[in-house]
Amino acid sequence: MDPSSLSNINNFQENYDQSSNQFRLDKSEKPSTTNNSVPPLVSTTNSSVLLSPTTRKNNLLSFPWLYGISAQNVLTIVEAICDVITPCGLDIINGRDQSYDEASNMPGIYGGVSTIILNQYSKAIYIYCVAHCLDLVVHDLTDQCASISNCIFCVKDIIDFIRRSPKRLIILKEILYQILLSYTNLTALCSTRWTLRAESYGSLLKTYEQVQEALYTISEEKSGPGTKVNDLYKQMNKFDFFFGLKLGHLIFTDTEKLSRALQSSDCCLQDVFCAAEAIIDRFRLVQDSEVLTEKPILPRLRRPPRRYE
Repeated sequence: MDPSSLSNINNFQENYDQSSNQFRLDKSEKPSTTNNSVPPLVSTTNSSVLLSPTTRKNNLLSFPWLYGISAQNVLTIVEAICDVITPCGLDIINGRDQSYDEASNMPGIYGGVSTIILNQYSKAIYIYCVAHCLDLVVHDLTDQCASISNCIFCVKDIIDFIRRSPKRLIILKEILYQILLSYTNLTALCSTRWTLRAESYGSLLKTYEQVQEALYTISEEKSGPGTKVNDLYKQMNKFDFFFGLKLGHLIFTDTEKLSRALQSSDCCLQDVFCAAEAIIDRFRLVQDSEVLTEKPILPRLRRPPRRYE
Protein backbone atom coordinates (compact mmCIF):
# COMPACT_ATOMS: atom_id res chain seq x y z
CA MET A 1 0.00 0.00 0.00
CA ASP A 2 1.53 3.26 -1.10
CA PRO A 3 0.31 6.27 0.92
CA SER A 4 1.67 8.59 -1.74
CA SER A 5 -1.52 7.84 -3.67
CA LEU A 6 -3.21 10.34 -1.40
CA SER A 7 -1.09 13.09 -2.88
CA ASN A 8 -3.76 13.38 -5.57
CA ILE A 9 -5.93 15.29 -3.13
CA ASN A 10 -3.46 18.16 -3.25
CA ASN A 11 -4.76 19.02 -6.71
CA PHE A 12 -7.65 20.98 -5.25
CA GLN A 13 -8.70 24.46 -6.32
CA GLU A 14 -9.21 27.39 -4.03
CA ASN A 15 -12.81 28.33 -4.80
CA TYR A 16 -14.65 25.30 -3.45
CA ASP A 17 -18.15 24.98 -1.98
CA GLN A 18 -19.23 21.84 -0.18
CA SER A 19 -22.28 20.94 -2.27
CA SER A 20 -21.26 18.29 -4.79
CA ASN A 21 -22.85 20.02 -7.80
CA GLN A 22 -22.67 23.80 -7.63
CA PHE A 23 -22.45 26.92 -9.72
CA ARG A 24 -21.21 29.76 -7.51
CA LEU A 25 -21.56 33.48 -8.04
CA ASP A 26 -19.19 36.20 -6.95
CA LYS A 27 -20.18 37.33 -3.44
CA SER A 28 -19.33 40.92 -4.32
CA GLU A 29 -22.56 41.04 -6.32
CA LYS A 30 -25.23 41.73 -3.70
CA PRO A 31 -28.84 41.08 -4.76
CA SER A 32 -31.79 42.85 -3.22
CA THR A 33 -33.05 39.96 -1.09
CA THR A 34 -34.13 39.71 2.51
CA ASN A 35 -32.43 38.02 5.50
CA ASN A 36 -29.10 39.64 4.66
CA SER A 37 -28.47 36.94 2.04
CA VAL A 38 -25.75 36.74 -0.55
CA PRO A 39 -26.05 35.19 -4.02
CA PRO A 40 -27.45 31.67 -3.90
CA LEU A 41 -25.72 28.50 -4.96
CA VAL A 42 -27.22 26.47 -7.75
CA SER A 43 -26.77 22.71 -7.74
CA THR A 44 -27.71 20.53 -10.68
CA THR A 45 -28.83 16.92 -10.75
CA ASN A 46 -29.93 14.70 -13.60
CA SER A 47 -33.58 15.54 -13.05
CA SER A 48 -33.67 18.97 -11.43
CA VAL A 49 -31.78 22.09 -10.52
CA LEU A 50 -31.25 22.69 -6.81
CA LEU A 51 -31.13 26.30 -5.63
CA SER A 52 -29.49 26.70 -2.21
CA PRO A 53 -29.63 30.19 -0.64
CA THR A 54 -26.68 31.27 1.48
CA THR A 55 -26.00 33.79 4.21
CA ARG A 56 -22.80 35.57 5.12
CA LYS A 57 -22.58 33.59 8.36
CA ASN A 58 -23.35 30.10 7.05
CA ASN A 59 -22.56 28.85 3.57
CA LEU A 60 -25.72 26.80 3.16
CA LEU A 61 -29.15 27.01 4.73
CA SER A 62 -31.29 23.94 5.30
CA PHE A 63 -34.12 24.67 2.86
CA PRO A 64 -33.19 24.26 -0.81
CA TRP A 65 -35.86 24.17 -3.48
CA LEU A 66 -36.05 22.29 -6.78
CA TYR A 67 -36.48 23.53 -10.32
CA GLY A 68 -37.88 20.90 -12.67
CA ILE A 69 -36.38 20.34 -16.12
CA SER A 70 -38.01 18.74 -19.16
CA ALA A 71 -34.93 16.80 -20.31
CA GLN A 72 -31.48 15.79 -19.11
CA ASN A 73 -29.47 17.09 -22.05
CA VAL A 74 -26.77 19.73 -21.64
CA LEU A 75 -28.59 22.71 -23.19
CA THR A 76 -31.66 22.15 -21.02
CA ILE A 77 -29.55 22.08 -17.84
CA VAL A 78 -27.65 25.23 -18.84
CA GLU A 79 -30.93 27.00 -19.58
CA ALA A 80 -32.34 25.87 -16.23
CA ILE A 81 -29.32 27.28 -14.37
CA CYS A 82 -29.79 30.65 -16.07
CA ASP A 83 -33.56 30.60 -15.46
CA VAL A 84 -32.99 30.06 -11.74
CA ILE A 85 -30.32 32.73 -11.33
CA THR A 86 -31.92 35.54 -13.37
CA PRO A 87 -35.20 35.91 -11.38
CA CYS A 88 -33.12 36.37 -8.22
CA GLY A 89 -31.74 39.62 -9.60
CA LEU A 90 -28.32 38.07 -10.21
CA ASP A 91 -26.08 38.33 -13.25
CA ILE A 92 -24.53 35.05 -14.36
CA ILE A 93 -21.51 37.00 -15.59
CA ASN A 94 -20.46 37.16 -11.93
CA GLY A 95 -20.09 33.36 -11.84
CA ARG A 96 -16.70 32.37 -10.41
CA ASP A 97 -16.68 28.57 -10.39
CA GLN A 98 -18.64 25.42 -11.12
CA SER A 99 -18.41 22.15 -9.20
CA TYR A 100 -19.86 18.89 -10.51
CA ASP A 101 -19.19 15.19 -10.20
CA GLU A 102 -18.41 12.88 -13.12
CA ALA A 103 -21.94 12.68 -14.57
CA SER A 104 -21.27 12.50 -18.31
CA ASN A 105 -23.31 15.57 -19.25
CA MET A 106 -21.77 17.86 -16.62
CA PRO A 107 -17.92 18.16 -16.84
CA GLY A 108 -17.41 17.09 -20.46
CA ILE A 109 -14.51 19.03 -22.01
CA TYR A 110 -16.22 19.41 -25.41
CA GLY A 111 -19.95 19.68 -24.85
CA GLY A 112 -20.58 19.45 -21.10
CA VAL A 113 -22.48 21.96 -18.99
CA SER A 114 -19.27 23.28 -17.46
CA THR A 115 -17.68 23.85 -20.89
CA ILE A 116 -20.67 25.70 -22.33
CA ILE A 117 -20.88 28.01 -19.32
CA LEU A 118 -17.11 28.54 -19.27
CA ASN A 119 -17.10 29.50 -22.97
CA GLN A 120 -19.64 32.22 -22.22
CA TYR A 121 -18.27 33.32 -18.83
CA SER A 122 -14.51 32.84 -18.62
CA LYS A 123 -14.26 33.22 -14.83
CA ALA A 124 -16.67 30.36 -14.09
CA ILE A 125 -13.93 27.71 -14.05
CA TYR A 126 -14.76 24.04 -13.55
CA ILE A 127 -13.62 22.46 -10.26
CA TYR A 128 -13.94 18.76 -9.59
CA CYS A 129 -16.00 17.89 -6.48
CA VAL A 130 -13.44 17.65 -3.67
CA ALA A 131 -15.33 15.13 -1.53
CA HIS A 132 -15.88 12.89 -4.55
CA CYS A 133 -12.19 13.18 -5.48
CA LEU A 134 -11.13 12.08 -1.99
CA ASP A 135 -13.61 9.21 -2.16
CA LEU A 136 -12.00 7.92 -5.37
CA VAL A 137 -8.50 8.30 -3.94
CA VAL A 138 -9.43 6.24 -0.87
CA HIS A 139 -10.94 3.60 -3.16
CA ASP A 140 -7.69 3.37 -5.14
CA LEU A 141 -5.63 3.31 -1.94
CA THR A 142 -7.55 0.41 -0.39
CA ASP A 143 -7.43 -1.53 -3.66
CA GLN A 144 -3.65 -1.65 -3.31
CA CYS A 145 -3.95 -3.63 -0.06
CA ALA A 146 -5.43 -7.11 -0.52
CA SER A 147 -6.22 -7.44 3.21
CA ILE A 148 -8.45 -4.36 3.15
CA SER A 149 -10.15 -4.99 -0.19
CA ASN A 150 -10.97 -8.62 0.72
CA CYS A 151 -12.15 -7.63 4.18
CA ILE A 152 -14.71 -5.11 2.92
CA PHE A 153 -17.05 -7.69 1.40
CA CYS A 154 -16.84 -9.94 4.46
CA VAL A 155 -17.61 -7.05 6.82
CA LYS A 156 -20.74 -6.21 4.85
CA ASP A 157 -21.89 -9.84 4.79
CA ILE A 158 -21.33 -10.33 8.53
CA ILE A 159 -23.12 -7.14 9.57
CA ASP A 160 -26.05 -7.71 7.19
CA PHE A 161 -26.33 -11.35 8.30
CA ILE A 162 -26.78 -10.31 11.95
CA ARG A 163 -28.84 -7.15 11.40
CA ARG A 164 -31.44 -8.63 9.09
CA SER A 165 -32.64 -11.29 11.52
CA PRO A 166 -34.30 -10.44 14.87
CA LYS A 167 -33.50 -13.96 16.07
CA ARG A 168 -29.77 -13.51 15.40
CA LEU A 169 -29.81 -10.10 17.05
CA ILE A 170 -31.31 -11.68 20.18
CA ILE A 171 -28.51 -14.27 20.24
CA LEU A 172 -25.89 -11.51 20.04
CA LYS A 173 -27.62 -9.47 22.76
CA GLU A 174 -27.77 -12.47 25.11
CA ILE A 175 -24.03 -13.05 24.69
CA LEU A 176 -23.33 -9.40 25.49
CA TYR A 177 -25.62 -9.47 28.55
CA GLN A 178 -23.81 -12.54 29.90
CA ILE A 179 -20.60 -10.53 30.18
CA LEU A 180 -22.43 -7.42 31.43
CA LEU A 181 -22.01 -5.40 28.25
CA SER A 182 -24.75 -3.29 26.73
CA TYR A 183 -25.73 -3.93 23.12
CA THR A 184 -24.48 -1.46 20.52
CA ASN A 185 -25.87 -1.47 17.02
CA LEU A 186 -23.82 -2.91 14.19
CA THR A 187 -23.71 -0.05 11.69
CA ALA A 188 -24.45 -0.98 8.09
CA LEU A 189 -21.56 -0.52 5.68
CA CYS A 190 -21.95 2.44 3.32
CA SER A 191 -21.82 1.06 -0.21
CA THR A 192 -20.76 4.24 -2.04
CA ARG A 193 -19.05 6.70 0.31
CA TRP A 194 -15.65 5.18 1.11
CA THR A 195 -14.83 7.90 3.62
CA LEU A 196 -17.91 7.05 5.72
CA ARG A 197 -17.06 3.48 6.63
CA ALA A 198 -15.22 4.07 9.88
CA GLU A 199 -18.35 3.81 12.03
CA SER A 200 -19.30 0.45 10.51
CA TYR A 201 -15.80 -0.96 11.01
CA GLY A 202 -15.68 0.41 14.55
CA SER A 203 -18.99 -1.19 15.52
CA LEU A 204 -17.72 -4.63 14.43
CA LEU A 205 -14.34 -4.19 16.15
CA LYS A 206 -16.08 -3.22 19.39
CA THR A 207 -18.06 -6.48 19.50
CA TYR A 208 -15.68 -8.69 17.53
CA GLU A 209 -15.48 -11.63 19.96
CA GLN A 210 -19.20 -11.50 20.72
CA VAL A 211 -20.11 -11.58 17.02
CA GLN A 212 -17.76 -14.54 16.61
CA GLU A 213 -19.53 -16.41 19.39
CA ALA A 214 -22.94 -15.49 17.97
CA LEU A 215 -21.97 -16.92 14.58
CA TYR A 216 -20.71 -20.07 16.27
CA THR A 217 -23.96 -20.45 18.21
CA ILE A 218 -26.02 -19.97 15.05
CA SER A 219 -23.94 -22.57 13.21
CA GLU A 220 -24.77 -25.12 15.95
CA GLU A 221 -28.49 -24.81 15.26
CA LYS A 222 -29.81 -27.54 13.01
CA SER A 223 -32.26 -25.23 11.25
CA GLY A 224 -29.75 -22.44 10.74
CA PRO A 225 -28.16 -21.30 7.44
CA GLY A 226 -25.24 -23.68 7.96
CA THR A 227 -22.96 -23.12 4.96
CA LYS A 228 -23.05 -19.33 4.96
CA VAL A 229 -22.64 -18.87 8.71
CA ASN A 230 -19.76 -21.36 8.78
CA ASP A 231 -17.96 -19.40 6.06
CA LEU A 232 -18.44 -16.13 7.95
CA TYR A 233 -17.25 -17.70 11.19
CA LYS A 234 -14.12 -19.08 9.50
CA GLN A 235 -13.36 -15.66 8.02
CA MET A 236 -13.52 -14.02 11.44
CA ASN A 237 -11.04 -16.59 12.77
CA LYS A 238 -8.43 -15.63 10.18
CA PHE A 239 -5.68 -13.18 11.07
CA ASP A 240 -5.79 -11.65 7.59
CA PHE A 241 -9.42 -10.63 8.09
CA PHE A 242 -8.79 -9.07 11.50
CA PHE A 243 -5.72 -7.24 10.21
CA GLY A 244 -7.68 -5.87 7.24
CA LEU A 245 -10.47 -4.77 9.57
CA LYS A 246 -8.06 -3.02 11.92
CA LEU A 247 -6.08 -1.33 9.14
CA GLY A 248 -9.22 -0.37 7.23
CA HIS A 249 -10.71 1.22 10.34
CA LEU A 250 -7.55 3.28 10.81
CA ILE A 251 -7.58 4.51 7.19
CA PHE A 252 -11.31 5.22 7.02
CA THR A 253 -11.26 7.07 10.36
CA ASP A 254 -8.51 9.43 9.23
CA THR A 255 -9.92 10.02 5.75
CA GLU A 256 -13.38 10.71 7.19
CA LYS A 257 -11.86 13.46 9.33
CA LEU A 258 -10.14 14.83 6.23
CA SER A 259 -13.39 14.74 4.25
CA ARG A 260 -15.21 16.68 6.96
CA ALA A 261 -12.41 19.24 7.08
CA LEU A 262 -12.45 19.73 3.31
CA GLN A 263 -16.20 20.38 3.33
CA SER A 264 -16.07 22.78 6.26
CA SER A 265 -17.36 26.29 5.58
CA ASP A 266 -14.16 27.72 7.11
CA CYS A 267 -11.79 25.66 4.95
CA CYS A 268 -9.27 27.53 2.77
CA LEU A 269 -6.67 26.28 0.28
CA GLN A 270 -3.88 26.28 2.88
CA ASP A 271 -6.03 24.18 5.21
CA VAL A 272 -6.55 21.66 2.40
CA PHE A 273 -2.81 21.29 1.81
CA CYS A 274 -2.05 20.98 5.53
CA ALA A 275 -4.79 18.40 6.14
CA ALA A 276 -3.78 16.32 3.12
CA GLU A 277 -0.09 16.36 4.06
CA ALA A 278 -0.94 15.41 7.65
CA ILE A 279 -2.89 12.36 6.48
CA ILE A 280 -0.07 11.29 4.13
CA ASP A 281 2.48 11.61 6.96
CA ARG A 282 0.16 9.67 9.24
CA PHE A 283 -0.07 6.74 6.81
CA ARG A 284 3.68 6.71 6.25
CA LEU A 285 4.16 6.52 10.02
CA VAL A 286 1.79 3.56 10.25
CA GLN A 287 3.94 1.61 7.81
CA ASP A 288 6.93 1.80 10.16
CA SER A 289 5.28 1.79 13.59
CA GLU A 290 3.95 -0.94 15.84
CA VAL A 291 0.59 0.72 16.36
CA LEU A 292 -1.27 -2.37 15.09
CA THR A 293 0.74 -4.79 17.23
CA GLU A 294 -0.80 -5.84 20.55
CA LYS A 295 0.55 -8.15 23.21
CA PRO A 296 -0.91 -11.67 22.96
CA ILE A 297 -3.59 -12.52 25.50
CA LEU A 298 -5.45 -15.71 26.24
CA PRO A 299 -8.98 -15.86 24.83
CA ARG A 300 -11.81 -15.84 27.33
CA LEU A 301 -13.40 -19.12 28.33
CA ARG A 302 -16.11 -20.32 25.98
CA ARG A 303 -18.88 -22.72 26.79
CA PRO A 304 -18.53 -26.20 25.22
CA PRO A 305 -20.59 -27.06 22.11
CA ARG A 306 -24.07 -28.37 22.78
CA ARG A 307 -23.26 -31.77 21.32
CA TYR A 308 -20.83 -32.34 24.22
CA GLU A 309 -23.28 -31.29 26.94
